[in-house]
Amino acid sequence: MLQEESLLSENFVINGFYMLLINIELDEASSVLAALASNETLTRMVYVAAQSYKTDVDDWINSGQAFKTRPEGQLQQSINWLPDGDSSATVFANAAHAPYVEFGTRPHIINAKNRKALKFAGGGGFIFRRSVHHPGSKPFPFFYTDMTNRQENMMNAVRLVLAEAGANG
Repeated sequence: MLQEESLLSENFVINGFYMLLINIELDEASSVLAALASNETLTRMVYVAAQSYKTDVDDWINSGQAFKTRPEGQLQQSINWLPDGDSSATVFANAAHAPYVEFGTRPHIINAKNRKALKFAGGGGFIFRRSVHHPGSKPFPFFYTDMTNRQENMMNAVRLVLAEAGANG
């Protein structure tokens, strides 16, 4: 039986992008499992695990448990995965505002950068300010939440690949 320890995931940040590395290691797996897991099967296992995680993130967002999506859906569209070789893949959210949504923000000052003032609607017209005090925002976790369920779903997807390999092999 495939152990959860064989499907490793690691959270990390690169250049402000939040990522999850999915890696399958068969070193400690039984010889029967290792025999079933050809390079092609191992690659499929990683890919279905990564797609499972992405699907779970999308489902979490679509169910309204994370944040209210905007019509353009930039954050949700930035969630994807890429293979990193035969036995690993990286799932990522590369929208610049992803970490602010995931973890929230502390109160902070927003200063005008490229103009003399910030412009925003208010009071029946527009208000201009050189800076504003933002009260911060609460977190709306979507990427690193519900990990137990997501791990279980990834394992189930991997088991299906192994069952297909066993039936065909």
